[in-house]
Amino acid sequence: MFQKKAPEEPPRPSRRFTDRAGGADTVVGQGLTIQGDLKGKGNLEVRGKIEGNLQLEGLLHIKESGHFHGDVHATHVVVEGRMEGKLLAEQKVELRSRCKVYGDIRARSIAIADGCFFQGKVHMSAGSGEPARSPGSGGSKQAVAFEEKRKAD
Repeated sequence: MFQKKAPEEPPRPSRRFTDRAGGADTVVGQGLTIQGDLKGKGNLEVRGKIEGNLQLEGLLHIKESGHFHGDVHATHVVVEGRMEGKLLAEQKVELRSRCKVYGDIRARSIAIADGCFFQGKVHMSAGSGEPARSPGSGGSKQAVAFEEKRKAD
């Protein structure tokens, strides 16, 4: 009748950007290849292959089986698979531990996991409220490497 309630656990903080971003609006499935330029709004998850340029108002999430070959301009980008081309993010870029990225990155912030392969240059804006700058504009900062603490999705 008088039972002691177990204390409620506080909600776990979301460390990864994808924990807060919600699900994908569009998924390019494994085994599917899309050729051509894409433009749109929403979150895009790539498990297959895209060959072409992308302009996206939202999150681009290249999963471990995914391969993107082309230039990207998106709000946020998370790479677990393979990316070949220039990457411009209005906000944050996360390079996960098993990804392979070949190309320059421009973003406000970037997280590079230990184990990631990255060949290119990183250009970051000077602070919040400013768009990512082009190379040679004097806004570069050092990227900070981190080790994945949780198992990949």
